[in-house]
Amino acid sequence: MKKLKHTLTGLCSLLLMFATQASFAQDSSKFLTLYVDSIPIFHWDTTTTLIVSSSCNFFLLHDSTKENYRLYKKHQKLISAEPTEKNCTDYFMLACALWEIYKTAESESLFLKIMDSDLPAYNISYRHSSDIPGDTITNSYGYGSYTSHYKHTASLYLAKIYIEKEQFQTALSYVELADKKYIQYYSCGTGYMLNRLEIDGAYECCKNGLLK
Repeated sequence: MKKLKHTLTGLCSLLLMFATQASFAQDSSKFLTLYVDSIPIFHWDTTTTLIVSSSCNFFLLHDSTKENYRLYKKHQKLISAEPTEKNCTDYFMLACALWEIYKTAESESLFLKIMDSDLPAYNISYRHSSDIPGDTITNSYGYGSYTSHYKHTASLYLAKIYIEKEQFQTALSYVELADKKYIQYYSCGTGYMLNRLEIDGAYECCKNGLLK
């Protein structure tokens, strides 16, 4: 228990150095979640002496919210379709939502098609500006500029899928694609740290699986 307290204190201290807002929320009688700037950082099983979301378990947390079910109901016809320039954004969002609501086989199918796609939208990096008070562009990210890449996120979701299927070598290949090929860049510590936490969590899951 003493080790848990030291781990929890150290993690909180590190995160709060970069955060503008942090809070705990107990969403059931069992789990306690730490949110940093509205992002869930880890899940703690209060019935044990362990943080069930080390970086590995954090990486594998599903988010089966009403919004993800709404996306599924709205775009489920795309499950049997191919990605196109017209539907590429909805197609990607559906793939993400499917994993979050535990429809893993459908999610895997869509993400594999995204990874194989030659669509320009899926093969370029996008730059996002900071949402600074007083500017003329509204963005949801308010810490600094960053880049995003559809295949970076798709790679990490496929890693989640193959980790859950215990296909750890395949999962590792997708983590490496996200980390070394489809790289996202951040001009602030918070964004970089959260992205790094996810990638390192994926590496940890793969490493633990391969050592079994």
